[in-house]
Amino acid sequence: MEGNRTGNPIIFWGWNEELDFEIMRGQMERMKEQGVTSVMPHARMGIRTEYFGEKWFEIYDRVVEYAAKIGLKVWLYDEKGWPSGFGGGALLKDNPFPVTYLEEKESDKFDGNALACFILSGSGYEFAAKDRGTGKYRNIYKRANESYVDLLNPAATDAFIRHTYEGYYRRYREEINRTVVGIFTDEPQYYRWATPYTDMLEEEFEKRYGYDFKPHLIGLFEDCAGAEKFRYDYYGILSVLYTQNYIRRLYEWCDARGLVLSGHSVEEMNFSGQIACCGDVMPFYEYEHIPGIDWLGNICRTDLSAKQCSSVARQFGKEFAMVELDAVTGWSVGPRRLKQLYDFLAVDEIPIICQSIYEYTLRGEGKRDYPIDFSTMLPWSGKARVLNDYFKAAGGFLCSTKEKVRTLVFHPLRSGYLKFKKTDPGAADEYLGPFVELVENLNAHRIAYHFGDETIVQKYGSVEGKKFIVGACSYDFVVLAEAETVSAEVLELLRKFAANGGKIFGKCVFSRIDGERAAVGLPAVADLKELYGSADYTFTNSDGKAVPDVKSTLREDAEGNRYLFAVNQSDTAKYEMKLCAAGVKGAVELDLVKGTESPCDIGALQFGEGASHVYRLSAQPIPKAAAREKVKRVLREWRLVPAENILVLDRARLEKDGGGFSREKDVAQIRKELYG
Repeated sequence: MEGNRTGNPIIFWGWNEELDFEIMRGQMERMKEQGVTSVMPHARMGIRTEYFGEKWFEIYDRVVEYAAKIGLKVWLYDEKGWPSGFGGGALLKDNPFPVTYLEEKESDKFDGNALACFILSGSGYEFAAKDRGTGKYRNIYKRANESYVDLLNPAATDAFIRHTYEGYYRRYREEINRTVVGIFTDEPQYYRWATPYTDMLEEEFEKRYGYDFKPHLIGLFEDCAGAEKFRYDYYGILSVLYTQNYIRRLYEWCDARGLVLSGHSVEEMNFSGQIACCGDVMPFYEYEHIPGIDWLGNICRTDLSAKQCSSVARQFGKEFAMVELDAVTGWSVGPRRLKQLYDFLAVDEIPIICQSIYEYTLRGEGKRDYPIDFSTMLPWSGKARVLNDYFKAAGGFLCSTKEKVRTLVFHPLRSGYLKFKKTDPGAADEYLGPFVELVENLNAHRIAYHFGDETIVQKYGSVEGKKFIVGACSYDFVVLAEAETVSAEVLELLRKFAANGGKIFGKCVFSRIDGERAAVGLPAVADLKELYGSADYTFTNSDGKAVPDVKSTLREDAEGNRYLFAVNQSDTAKYEMKLCAAGVKGAVELDLVKGTESPCDIGALQFGEGASHVYRLSAQPIPKAAAREKVKRVLREWRLVPAENILVLDRARLEKDGGGFSREKDVAQIRKELYG
């Protein structure tokens, strides 16, 4: 990353309590010493300085000025807390754009005030355009929640831009591309807590599909004839409105002013989460200069989130992708584990890290924020420089090399639309398990792949001879994950690709086109074992078996040098791995931070628990390194003793009105009980 233009690594700087710049000056200096290159001020729980008020901007001015003086970059965060979109409460005053949702209620009466009414007839419900007398009705109502705004409505987004984006731009336009890098939008959504709705649907649904949606609304709540097709259409249009009316408008506004836009949507890890909150997250990434994801918790799950993001980044020729990392890892997590979490995502081409969080203070609400906290309260804060130097070096390595990807895997998210109900959201994940298993097998057999999102392929897909093209990427092979439905446009491209001699793999047998039952007539698909034989390299254990725990990427730089970057996802297992690749007879291991190399044996590469390694491959044998002297343990008399001066704040028992103490509960749960 020439000049580290993004400011990698970035850190959320949690502004809480009443702010004092003299304290903040010292914190900026400490972050700089820790190897942080960009700060992102973030109004958090407990903030007492008025958000977007006079003092707020006085402090912000001094932060930007001092950042420039000591060589820090600044990212703008677009909200007070999250999710983005409500302008820190400014848009909620006499809220003209309240978020809307649907609610179903059972009744024995027709309700003319409902959005739609349905009456039980036989074994199902019929649309009741008028009163049918006494019966079993399902009345569907439009509700509003004024605590958030309707991001499906472009007017709400425009109001948000006027308040927040233009507010920052007027103040810091001269600092863009100097000290101020970009702006970050965090967890926008259409409405995750109930069945989403918007007044935009009255016109937009019929314009897109050619029929009135009201007689079919029962399908969002009940399994009935035609429900699956209607859900497919309903969540499809919500996804389009969310992408076009929120993130695209932010992107075009930022792009016109030279401001980088990044951030992430919410619940991108599975199908049910995406459908509940944003419909489909991959089209969102088209409209970010740096596509981003969130990764909460101290856990290595699947690489679904990272691959969704990096696939779109490559298909649109975007240089970077970003992860917000480390939140909810806990107070006791150590640097080795944080490095492993980053490597787990970096191997899927996510080079930039936004760490969460450096707290202004842990007084008051600050102690109930989402740890880890990188302030001086962190026992190893003085050693954080080592970790951040690695993040910077590893990100630079990823951005200066590329993975050759020949395989496109079609993402089966839209089949989740067919099943999704808010009362049973997990039904949408029917195809998630097989999909995760598929990509884990591809990883284990060293098949480099991108995901193909149907919305993106419909807009930017084409076939040229035996190549399947998506935007800036060209693929030799297509893999179809298990799925129930396919769009007519994508089906036509698949047929053309097969007719030209292109290879399609998988076990998929579609039974619907655009959500409607149909005889699909898909070209023959080959067994995945044949695809596994096309891998550019094998990376197996000493018995020649694939190891899903060890993820890897084969990369090449502008001079034609090849590298293997690999990470052991397991916290408990060690592996000895053998590398075989055409033209490769030796390798050296790189220390990305020090810039040094050491010879290694490509037939017996050692991977400890959570370990990662980068190897530069050679066409010539390289002598093995001399055996290292074993570490001598000189401190033999250490022992552990119980500490008696620690007050644990995360769990407690509660007594109310003399009713006796409860069992132990999380403090957050107790707080909800006390304050509602």
